[in-house]
Amino acid sequence: MKGRKGILGLNWSADGKGLYVFSEAQGGAELLYVDFKGDSLALWKNRAGNFTAGLPPPDGRQLAIMGLTFDGDIWTMETF
Repeated sequence: MKGRKGILGLNWSADGKGLYVFSEAQGGAELLYVDFKGDSLALWKNRAGNFTAGLPPPDGRQLAIMGLTFDGDIWTMETF
């Protein structure tokens, strides 16, 4: 998996024919589908944080995607 720093985690696909891999990537984290031939397909990139995950339901018809983000808001208060 070129261009990725490391694997954060993985889940089996519902049909058992591949894995959903959560990986660090340049500029964020990426969710990939990897089959047993080693071919990968990028499904989603979380550019606002450094974590993502994919959780398939038992029927395999949908995929729940989670992403952790970090906000950099700054608040100031005067005369309180």
